[in-house]
Amino acid sequence: MAPRSSAAETQQTRQRRHSSIDIAVEAKSALDLATHQTYDENVFLFVPNLIGYARIILAGLALNYMPEHPKACTLLYGISCLLDAVDGMAARSLGQTSKFGAVLDMVTDRCTTSCLLCFLSSTYPSFALFFQFLITLDFSSHYMHMYRSAFDPQGHELHADNVSGHHCLFGHSFKVPS
Repeated sequence: MAPRSSAAETQQTRQRRHSSIDIAVEAKSALDLATHQTYDENVFLFVPNLIGYARIILAGLALNYMPEHPKACTLLYGISCLLDAVDGMAARSLGQTSKFGAVLDMVTDRCTTSCLLCFLSSTYPSFALFFQFLITLDFSSHYMHMYRSAFDPQGHELHADNVSGHHCLFGHSFKVPS
């Protein structure tokens, strides 16, 4: 096998580098098209997302204080939960709703709830199976909600009116008592 010339290797390296840049640009364009959201300002600095970051810090502190300082933990966790309501109201009132903010909010909720339930499982081992069930219920219900929202062709919100005919679980879980 004959050795390659360095000019040919340089040309191939440039072509590989150029094609990987094209792939990265195409992937970013595909992501932008998939999300259908464009922003004139930085979405990471939207007020609701800043509130979300504060929630993460407060939840982290609460989890840190759980074993030794239950009152401090309860206060920090409670403030984090209250801010959960505030960030949604801020997003809608300021017109700063974003898919990033929705994901940040959902992931923060799932993580803090799971951490609390795991701590309770270790503190009260006789109830561990019950706490594990609650974690499973929390994750599965939010997954179904997210799945339903993502694949609704009309973009409707999730309500009992437009869900009942689509899936037996949704029909039962979203029926409003008369």
